Amino acid sequence: MRFIQLPVGVFAILCGYLTNAKQVPSDTCCGTGCASKVEESNTTLVCAASLRPKAPPTHALKFCHIFPDESCCLPAQDAEIEEHYFNLLDAGDICAKESSMAKDALKKIFCASCSPKQPEYVEDGKFKICSSLATRVKPTCFDDCGMVRVAERGAPCNGDDVLVPSKYWKSCGAGDAVQWWDDEAGAGMWGGDECTPWEASMAANNVPMCCDYTTKEECSQKAMYTDSDGANQTAQPYSCTGFYKFINDDTAAKPPFLDDYEIEIVECDPSDGTECANICYTGAASRIAASGWVLCVSLIAAIMAMC
Repeated sequence: MRFIQLPVGVFAILCGYLTNAKQVPSDTCCGTGCASKVEESNTTLVCAASLRPKAPPTHALKFCHIFPDESCCLPAQDAEIEEHYFNLLDAGDICAKESSMAKDALKKIFCASCSPKQPEYVEDGKFKICSSLATRVKPTCFDDCGMVRVAERGAPCNGDDVLVPSKYWKSCGAGDAVQWWDDEAGAGMWGGDECTPWEASMAANNVPMCCDYTTKEECSQKAMYTDSDGANQTAQPYSCTGFYKFINDDTAAKPPFLDDYEIEIVECDPSDGTECANICYTGAASRIAASGWVLCVSLIAAIMAMC
């Protein structure tokens, strides 16, 4: 059998063409430094990161590459997301080389602001992440290597702490407080030493009660509390869990550039046939991108078969 060796670049060009088939060329200004053209239908939803509607990227994203067709973030923001991700997981060379489903899920959560559907998942000041993704980043999954929690993202001079994730972002019981109040910082902290029962006095500091149920309906029946204004509030689903606190902590797994939103975990599992991507963020690549790569692999297989 005679084999024909094709340059790797040929495959890359073919795959790039197929997976970026919807990209709109920049034909209204000079060179590659101009922003890609935005379709009129996209102009009503503005992305939290790029501050503009989703658009085909002029330059491919390196870290959040699962969104090659349209994206809600810029390459500079993609680079910053990558930096925060690896800073959190900075546990030496051996742990850095280790791959796991938890690390893959954590990367998808970090890339949430790049999803072209990011604005669609915002409701009442909350960004919705599907439980099928959120439950895969339980703090216990990262205990073997540990994590580095910074005092403030982008401010290395403020210091950091090496910690055991499940001992800091703890799962607590029904009726406990979601956060720990730090008198020195004058703020609620998403992690702490012990679980603390929620008390009415905590309302003055806007520390919410947690709910150990998985839906709003259940929490509205069994986890109500009064806020600082005296209004009745429903505790958030999953909010007693360590992964809820981990994902909401902007020094931990909270998606960069979504700082203004609380993360809401929505019960949804695509394995039961539900179209979760229409409800909440799943971390899945766009269908166009996925189908493009399938075509790419099929094309390569066909070429090799003819050789």
